[in-house]
Amino acid sequence: MKLFGRNTGEKRNIYTLQDQEFLKMLGMDTGESTGALNVACYYTCLRILSDAIGKLPVKLIKSGKNNSEKVDNHYLYKLIKLQPNQIMVSTNFFKVVENQRNHYGNAVVWIQTNRKGFVKALYPLDFKYIQVYIDDQGIIGNEKGGLWYLYDDGKIKMKLKSTEVLHLRSGVSMDGIIGLSVRGQLSKSIKNLAHGDDYINEIWEKGMFNSAVVQHTGDIGDQKALARMKAEFEQYITGIKSAGKVIPIPPDYKFTPINANLADVQFLEINNLKIREITAAFGVPMHMLNDLSRATHSNIEQQQKEFYVNTLMSIIKQYEEELTVKLLRSDEIDAGMKFQFNLDVLLRASTKERYEAYGIGIDKGFLKPSEARKSEDLPYAPESDVILVNGTYAPIQQAGLFSDHYDPEANKTTDTSLEGGENSGEKAEGDKTD
Repeated sequence: MKLFGRNTGEKRNIYTLQDQEFLKMLGMDTGESTGALNVACYYTCLRILSDAIGKLPVKLIKSGKNNSEKVDNHYLYKLIKLQPNQIMVSTNFFKVVENQRNHYGNAVVWIQTNRKGFVKALYPLDFKYIQVYIDDQGIIGNEKGGLWYLYDDGKIKMKLKSTEVLHLRSGVSMDGIIGLSVRGQLSKSIKNLAHGDDYINEIWEKGMFNSAVVQHTGDIGDQKALARMKAEFEQYITGIKSAGKVIPIPPDYKFTPINANLADVQFLEINNLKIREITAAFGVPMHMLNDLSRATHSNIEQQQKEFYVNTLMSIIKQYEEELTVKLLRSDEIDAGMKFQFNLDVLLRASTKERYEAYGIGIDKGFLKPSEARKSEDLPYAPESDVILVNGTYAPIQQAGLFSDHYDPEANKTTDTSLEGGENSGEKAEGDKTD
């Protein structure tokens, strides 16, 4: 039997919160020491990605031969679109799942069903309490080679088949089963940033002094006198409230501050390098972290599109496939049903740009005015439910029909009314002669 590791980089601990036992099972344990979450850029990347997924509406559609239509009378439509479980609306649900997917490299959701096999609710499980097994000996279940998820937080134990869970992985996986977390792979960079934050905090707390040397020409005496002298100096130089205070120096004493210049140790350059390493691993562009040092008005828009295409599209596709395969019956999938995220929320342009795009679609005859009104949440107007087209357009077979050089014999056209009658040719020749 093969056990797949969690790659979380931390010990498996059990935390007890008397009034939040159920929330802990849902991956909402607020009592855990988060470590990497205290690093600003790491936390920001999690927020950006979870917000991007959380704000996308999910719809159930059915693709036919000629068109696709939204299926809003299916029982799963309301569950996924509005409230996957009793304590979470859809937005919060997908935010929790996406946060765990990025933080642990994996997010596992329990598919709770009723006796008839219909989906009742979806509950995110905290991945640090999950062990994943391939049961190649048939020890856990009756079939060999099955994939099992064993959940145990010390209070609740569950044994779940792969068909009973949604499993969302990070972008990198070595075996296709367990995803690798950014936190685990870039732990040194994250720790360096955390140490850098601690270093800056220490400087602030000490009133912008790192340390100092006190020189005395004579003999200080016993250790008590030395400790008393040290304490007297520290009360003037440590703490934010001590910043700017005058330090009284007794005779025969010399006070020399030792301050490490942040520019000399290239602190900011190293910090920025580590930040870029982490954001690149998440696929988040720097301008989304308010770093506009290399951004211009034109390339921000391009970077935004690259974020949608190179980062979000792969994540969204995984969500759509997992929801479709695990929640829909095989006959529904064969009939063309699938879950789909509405990306228009991310790519929604300004009012002027949208109206111009609608105008092009209507003018070219592939978009109805009623469809444009629906996209803008305007009331349905029956008279707008038509396809419009420019009346001057003609089939390609009739291209050049009204040209002076048009040859009716070559195009085998027999309708002489279009050529102006029997004498039209003579008049044309006469005109040319004159």
